[in-house]
Amino acid sequence: MTDEDKKAEDSGELVFSYGSSEVEIIEVQSVSWTTDDMHYELMQIDGKLSTDELADMAAEIIQK
Repeated sequence: MTDEDKKAEDSGELVFSYGSSEVEIIEVQSVSWTTDDMHYELMQIDGKLSTDELADMAAEIIQK
């Protein structure tokens, strides 16, 4: 890995996986927020929900 790759991995911008010779590209979407010192995150990997649907779910959780 280059120094740039290591920095991106340390910052969470990129995630490197090991263990397979096959290249796999997946789509990850997430919504995260902090309320009263608690951090919340909704995440889907190769899911079918739209960004708006994830945001609506987050809004529903926040309202409770």
